[in-house]
Order: sequence, then C-alpha cells, then structure tokens
Amino acid sequence: MTDLIIFLVDGNPVPKQSTRFDGRGHAHTDPRVKAWQDIVSLRAKEAMQTREIIKGQVAVRLVFVLKTHRPMDCDNLSKGVLDAIKNIVFEDDSEVFNLHIVKHVMPKANPGVMVEVRAGELLPPFVREK
Repeated sequence: MTDLIIFLVDGNPVPKQSTRFDGRGHAHTDPRVKAWQDIVSLRAKEAMQTREIIKGQVAVRLVFVLKTHRPMDCDNLSKGVLDAIKNIVFEDDSEVFNLHIVKHVMPKANPGVMVEVRAGELLPPFVREK
C-alpha cells in the first residue's frame, strides 16, 4: 500500500526567503513566515492524526493558489511548507526526492496550498542516454 497524505491549507501563502541576521549575528524569521508555517504545521498534524510519519524517500506536490501577480519564487514558497511539515509528515526535507510546485494566480479564488506527500518517488528518476 502506498502512503499518501493530502491536505489543504487556507490562507495567503508566505514565501520563506534566506535566513536574515540582525546586527548581532542572530537569525531572524519574519513573523508572517512563522505564522504561515504554524498554520501549515497544524493542518499537517490534523492530516497525520492516525498515521505514522513517512520514512525514507518521498515525493511532494505543492499547488499554490495566489490572489495577486506579486512576484513570489516557487522555491521560496516551497521552503516554508517543507520546513513546516518536516518531523510531522516526513522526517527531513532531505528525503524529498521529487518536488513538483505549481503556482496559480486566481484573484477570485480562496488562496492557499494543496499539499500531497507520497512515499517513494512520484516520477521515475531522469536517466540520461549515453
């Protein structure tokens, strides 16, 4: 049986950019990023209530719905979600062997993200012909 977890997170997705440091060398996380990650973690915990954490390789699909065309990099959108669900859905984001990110701009739709995590690889690895 394939382990499959799917859940939705409502709210405006917040991209997680590189860690910023203050003048004293302390790391700083934007409070908006922290709040978004808290919501994502909560939804992940709800989805995993009766499930065991997925161990080993995983494939992840993230489908973001955004209200505006404001520039947001897909990789920054994914960082916050992956960090928020590690140790809940899977052990570490280094176990993500396949990551599919989709970004839709839909001004009249409810913003959020659909998270799908599967055990193993969703697609076969790319093999270069010799």
